[in-house]
Amino acid sequence: MKKKLEYIQTEKIKNKNYEFYRNIENNKTVIFRKTKFGKREKVNIIDSDDLTEQIINLSYNKSSRNKKIQFPYDKICKFVFKNNFQACNIVFKLGIDFNYFLDTEVINQIFESTRSDIVICAKEEIIYIIEFQKDKLKKKDKIRFGNYQTNLHNYYHGRKVIVFVISFDPNEELGDIPYGYDKEYGFTMHVKSFNELDAEETINIINKRIRTRAKINFIDIVLLHFLPFMKSHRSQEELLRIAVDLTNQIRTLNEDKILELKITQTVLAQEILSEEEFEELFKVIKMEDTGLVEEVRQLYWEHKIRNDMNELNQMRNELNERSNQLNERSNQLNERSNELKEEGKIEVAINLLKLKQPFDLIAKATELSESTIRSLQKTIL
Repeated sequence: MKKKLEYIQTEKIKNKNYEFYRNIENNKTVIFRKTKFGKREKVNIIDSDDLTEQIINLSYNKSSRNKKIQFPYDKICKFVFKNNFQACNIVFKLGIDFNYFLDTEVINQIFESTRSDIVICAKEEIIYIIEFQKDKLKKKDKIRFGNYQTNLHNYYHGRKVIVFVISFDPNEELGDIPYGYDKEYGFTMHVKSFNELDAEETINIINKRIRTRAKINFIDIVLLHFLPFMKSHRSQEELLRIAVDLTNQIRTLNEDKILELKITQTVLAQEILSEEEFEELFKVIKMEDTGLVEEVRQLYWEHKIRNDMNELNQMRNELNERSNQLNERSNQLNERSNELKEEGKIEVAINLLKLKQPFDLIAKATELSESTIRSLQKTIL
């Protein structure tokens, strides 16, 4: 740590240790988070020197926009893949000779450590695992996918199991990534990315189809579903609004596929837009045409209530943990205080013994028993 930083204190917040330092040169507060490997990573630099305010902000900060989309991202991807697999197969160049989907709920119950997104049984008895990854792949993710691969390989009596990872992170390393020690204790992840799909190209294709009244094919549908996740100079919110506008202009697609598009757009809108923005876009999505307005609204409020309850429970747990820490600290202080009082009584008793005072007088003055005082007398003889 540089000498210009003066240590202030350490606080445990959300099971993570945060260290607070003051920059002597500019009096700003620098916050570090201590990792499990003992390293420090800088979290923030703040002008305010009010540590209480900073601790509260760290404790109750809301999730970032990227964290918020994790739930709809997985949900939308699984929904689109299962309803339009052959088109997804082409869009992401997976090359899977599809046979049927395996029930991931059953698989997840068989293997408690497995939480697969999509599992496919292909022809020639090959098993494919498809995982949707929001953040950049970390070691723990690779180990987790390796466990999935090993579990299914053993459960299906040595069948070949191939793992595809479709990443949302634009900086993800793509291609065939081996992980493990050797052929026996390793596997290869085939990593694809939404960043390989171009949003502007997709918008132009769909616009041209709409203008010429050409038929919208299944690949177009998949691209429209995933438009908000594609590579673009536009924000995700803007891409979502464009997807909604394009969907409303389509006249050459059956109602079921239009409904699928509106459902995924509504789910994403619930997560990445504010309440006011969602209400505004919800009208543009025109769910009224589907007859599912009340059902979707009910899902929205159930989801919102669930999120609010989760946040409240998390806050309650953190407050309980903090309260327990304070109680423990209080008990330690009380215990030390009692020890100091006892030490003080003993010191007074020894001084009185040196002055040849009678045992009963010393016992009355220090509240120590006469037997304790007699024991102390032996230590000073």
